[in-house]
Amino acid sequence: MRRLLFAFTLVLIITACSTFSASPEFEEGQRWAYKTRPHEPDSTLLIIKLLDSEYLGKSLTAVFVVVEGICFNDDCTIVSPLGFAINEDALRRSVTELNGSEEIDPGYLGFYSEWFVHHDEGNGTIFDVPLAQTLDEYIQPRLELSSPE
Repeated sequence: MRRLLFAFTLVLIITACSTFSASPEFEEGQRWAYKTRPHEPDSTLLIIKLLDSEYLGKSLTAVFVVVEGICFNDDCTIVSPLGFAINEDALRRSVTELNGSEEIDPGYLGFYSEWFVHHDEGNGTIFDVPLAQTLDEYIQPRLELSSPE
């Protein structure tokens, strides 16, 4: 009886571990669907660069992404793409489905290069909240302030 109980417990533990360790592995060139804002259901993100903790000088890993299909005003004029860095944990909480992998458009590397320069100067932000919240709380207000009226 004890062996049966032990075997049953072991099976439950193994099943639980495999269920809870299903977090995605990120790679450059992956296109992901994510938990979008309500008015942007078709927006996706493309992983441009993985930034490890040694590079960042911190105990976190970040991912540089380009987000496409973002609305910046009431009539939903699409302004796209937009590139920024987000920490890996916040990205994991954001993504919903891997839509495949693709070659990275060389033009998108410019977003990363620009961020890299700002980071080296101490100004390269790495967002630590889920993507939709990053867009609402940090990026959208800055774009509204800088847009001509």
